[in-house]
Amino acid sequence: MVEQSSGTYIINKDYDIVTFNQTALDLYPSLKKGEKCYKCLMNLDTPCPPCPVANRIKGPKTYFDPIRKIYETVDAVPVLAEDGSENYALVFSTVGEKERYAKQLPNTESEFNALYDQEYYDKLTGGFSKKGFIRKVEAILKDAAPKDNFVLTYYNIQNFKSINGIFGFAAGDVLLCQEYLEIEQNSKPLALSRIHNDIFVCFYKQKDFNPAQLTEYSIHTWSYNGKTMPIHILHGIYYVEDKSMSVSGMIDRAALASNHIVNAYVKPYAIFDEVMRKEYIDHSQILFEYAQAIEHGEIEVYYQPIVDTITQTVVAAEALVRWNHPEHGFIRPDIFVPVLEKHGHITQLDQYVLEMVSQKLLERSQKNQIIVPVAINLSWMDLYDEKMRYAILQKINHSSVLKKHLRFETTETAFNTMENLCKDYLDEIRKSGCKIVLDDFGSGYSSFSMIQNFRFDILKLDMGFIKKIELNLDTRSIVRAIIAMCHEMSIQVVAEGVETETEYEFLQVHGCDYIQGYYFARPMPEADFYQYLEEQKKSIKKRETYLHLFSEEEQKKPIATSEKEQDLLAAILDRTEYFIQVCEPDTMEIVYANQATRAISGKPDESYVGQKCYQYMMGADKMCAHCPMWLMHGENRRQLEVDDGNYIFSLTAQYFNWNGKRYFMEMGRDVTKQKMMERKYDSQILAILKSMPEKQGVFHMNVTLDECLSSTGMAQNARNLQNIQSVDTLIRQISLFVPDKEKQENFFKTFCRDALLKAHEEGKREISLETLSYYDDKSIRWSRITVHLLENPKTKHLEAVLYGMDISKEKENDNQMNLVKQELQTMTDKYNQADYESRRDFLTGLLNRKSLFDYLKNALADKAIHPTTMYMIDVDNFKKYNDTNGHEAGDECLRKISYALKEYGKEQNICFFRYGGEEILGISEGAKELAAHQALEMLNTIRNLCIGRNDSFDNVTVSIGYTTDNSRYEKMIDKADQAMYFAKSNGKNQVVCYEKL
Repeated sequence: MVEQSSGTYIINKDYDIVTFNQTALDLYPSLKKGEKCYKCLMNLDTPCPPCPVANRIKGPKTYFDPIRKIYETVDAVPVLAEDGSENYALVFSTVGEKERYAKQLPNTESEFNALYDQEYYDKLTGGFSKKGFIRKVEAILKDAAPKDNFVLTYYNIQNFKSINGIFGFAAGDVLLCQEYLEIEQNSKPLALSRIHNDIFVCFYKQKDFNPAQLTEYSIHTWSYNGKTMPIHILHGIYYVEDKSMSVSGMIDRAALASNHIVNAYVKPYAIFDEVMRKEYIDHSQILFEYAQAIEHGEIEVYYQPIVDTITQTVVAAEALVRWNHPEHGFIRPDIFVPVLEKHGHITQLDQYVLEMVSQKLLERSQKNQIIVPVAINLSWMDLYDEKMRYAILQKINHSSVLKKHLRFETTETAFNTMENLCKDYLDEIRKSGCKIVLDDFGSGYSSFSMIQNFRFDILKLDMGFIKKIELNLDTRSIVRAIIAMCHEMSIQVVAEGVETETEYEFLQVHGCDYIQGYYFARPMPEADFYQYLEEQKKSIKKRETYLHLFSEEEQKKPIATSEKEQDLLAAILDRTEYFIQVCEPDTMEIVYANQATRAISGKPDESYVGQKCYQYMMGADKMCAHCPMWLMHGENRRQLEVDDGNYIFSLTAQYFNWNGKRYFMEMGRDVTKQKMMERKYDSQILAILKSMPEKQGVFHMNVTLDECLSSTGMAQNARNLQNIQSVDTLIRQISLFVPDKEKQENFFKTFCRDALLKAHEEGKREISLETLSYYDDKSIRWSRITVHLLENPKTKHLEAVLYGMDISKEKENDNQMNLVKQELQTMTDKYNQADYESRRDFLTGLLNRKSLFDYLKNALADKAIHPTTMYMIDVDNFKKYNDTNGHEAGDECLRKISYALKEYGKEQNICFFRYGGEEILGISEGAKELAAHQALEMLNTIRNLCIGRNDSFDNVTVSIGYTTDNSRYEKMIDKADQAMYFAKSNGKNQVVCYEKL
């Protein structure tokens, strides 16, 4: 008896049958070349659910064949087609399989059906998987009546990673199951699924859905093993408009809405709207157009410069991608890159970037044009892809230029996903001469273990640290410690996301090697980047001239062997603002001192040749106690701050070899004046705090940047005033502790931002005001409010420290005490009846929704309030403005627009309310005939605003809709809103009247 061979058929990536052997044809006569395997074998319209190719299953696996009612072992083996594409050979065997796998396979049809359906259910929660959710929703929509309307919601647990890190993964699973049951029991959706890690989706009938329930549920406390933690959930909402749309498309739209939440603590959900619709690009469209986009040059490589912290010259760059779509314009990487990664196309993109960057480096090198190292990002999929790994090694092993000028960045996620393969492969790249960069260091929980287990050359500090440098002392300590630790391990440090001078100066002083961020340069197209390099060519050449002198490599000639060479070196180094001194560590004799160093010595005209450094610099007869050599502690390079009693220096000290001989160099700058000013500032702060033995409330403000830095003190009222954005908002809140409305206004005028700036211009350093104020026990007593004005030498900003002190005892002997008591009693009665909820929006200073409700309620009661016109104003492209400039800039933009509208409203008798997000509602009681003119004036007022900081201004526009239809007030608001959306959909930056639609 001849043993039967295994059945084999080959399919391509689209599941078309390419070929098959006779055994396969004998077993499955329906096989036909060119047809879909799942169509001719199973008569299905999509790949079979257990398909090993669709599910990327490696190695043989046993399945039940419902056609022949037997078990088969199937192995999907990748094979290379003649055109270089990847096909799959499906090899199946039926000999002896039932006996071999009987214990692990289903034995009945019902057991098989359960196995067949398992991919439609989530093993953890017992509910639907994403596939099961889609199947269920499709069935609901198919049976739905035409009048039925539906809603899909997207739930995202914001701090789930922290829960896994603190409590462990088992606790995280418990939480997910509890959240699933909570959603199921409370909101009773038609379909519910955990589609990914901590993300749930729900499907409701619209009539059964209430967004207010999401607000109630969004923040709650979770307990586990005696520990508690707040759970914060964000919700994206999509009201289904087209029932024929794919369920995946509905999920994508709800997910996009969740990314547009402005203030998660006030309104933890967002609804997919017209603005998002314009931004949204369907995942299938991205996948369909992506390959064509590469062919047509729509995918562009951008470069963001990386700058040497000391010399401020470009020393490297990071390669980034931008998609310049002919219809949608620039598509942000955070939209299309995750889609490509999810569907396995990210390696093609990374290979394209590798090719473009390599080609440009080689081209410029051949022309002897300036180039710098360029870092390319590697996805975890790149590390898994054998072709990509081979392509990288081929390039760097066959080109000394690429070996020196290509760097490869990996993230913690990629490293952890493929740790063993990652280590081996990255180590192979390092051995070839390329440098390996760890990106986003500090953003995860295993960052420190990673640098312990693998030797990275460069570490990139996560920008989350950098954003907190200015205001958070703990963050500064952490950053200093990370830099020091990395230098101990001979790892260089790049700080990402540096945007301000304060951030830069801190990183410079504390030895961060390189800077990447908007402070120096934004990402730019290839041509612009290399033009930028050419413009800095002289600076870079200067840097290379003297840094090449201090490299560890052995050089061919000694330092300044001729007078001409000495003059050339001095001409280069004397142009720098830093002092530079080189000496022999054994003899301490000076080899070189530039002009700045000679000036500090006090002997600028005296020759240093043959003199020891301590003799020339200090006039001492032995090595100084503060000598940087004493402070090196065995390191080759170190950032130091040295105080010799007369001067304070911030410097880089390092050893280097030259022509077989060791030298020691100091390069730094005189920071004496700066440090003395900082010490004076610290003393002033300390003196202010000591002068307040019973401080009720202490508020620290940055007046220049219009920011509140901290709130503290004995009074709970003061400690409650946290996270307030602007100085005027804070002062307005503090003024509410003053009982009388007129005196509240006087308090505000005394301490508002404009008053503080004016007082400083006039040379005042202190402002005081005595007033009656409420205390925590609801009593009313006398307080003295004092503001100290002082300049912070680190930031060059004006700061203010405001505090209040109880001075009731000083007032006890006042001759009019009885009148005061009477007044106090009256005010206390008013206080007990007053509504202490703030009626103004903290961010903009405009009236809030509660004030709007009261206004309309009074209007309905006919209390001499007669609204005639309502304007709805919305900032154009505000999400893009936030993404480009940061949320702080977005807040500043809203404040300036609101201030301009308030000032205009004072002149025209228009009352403005912050309606939500970037929407502002204006209500006028004036003549209807003025409505169009007023709307245009508001539009032009905002067009002409200069919004921005540091002399970089943006022109922001708005869309305005208005109505003069004197119907119900809520209807007027709705009509103004409709007109505004019409204006946005027809080009933005315009005014539309509802009555003219």
